[in-house]
Amino acid sequence: ATRQKMSSMAAEDLVAGVLRRSGPDVGSRVLASAGTGLTDAQVWGFGQVLVRSWILEQPTITRTAIEDWVGLPAGVLTSFFDGLVDDGLLTRDGDALALAPAGERAGEAIMLAWRDYLRDQLRDWLPADRVESAETDAVMLKVVARLIRESTAPGRHSTELAARSDG
Repeated sequence: ATRQKMSSMAAEDLVAGVLRRSGPDVGSRVLASAGTGLTDAQVWGFGQVLVRSWILEQPTITRTAIEDWVGLPAGVLTSFFDGLVDDGLLTRDGDALALAPAGERAGEAIMLAWRDYLRDQLRDWLPADRVESAETDAVMLKVVARLIRESTAPGRHSTELAARSDG
């Protein structure tokens, strides 16, 4: 069990290293390879719901909570999210947002594109039978989830913006 845990930790380090070395434009490259045809704004908006729902496993996602995370007053993003509802990416019930079927399909395409990108990057580091394995997929998801949790800690984004504007 200890050997497997060390192997898992080494794989986590590999995945995190790949993400660190991938450069600032990696997100744009991976999104383009997903072939969703969505704009960066659409991806950001429905991505807020997707990440909170699929990765952070939050039972309810609200526009107000997203505005709070970004550091915006309540209501500022109403028309933006209304547009995503009109585009068929999200559904809305009052303040609560959820993925619509088109949003789920786009999310799946983006997740698969990220998986394929990471697998391709890991081919030089892992034995072939481990690159395309459920174990490696689980490690990739664990690392990505950890990075997302760290970057979406309550108030973190608005605190960073305030720190930048103080300088």
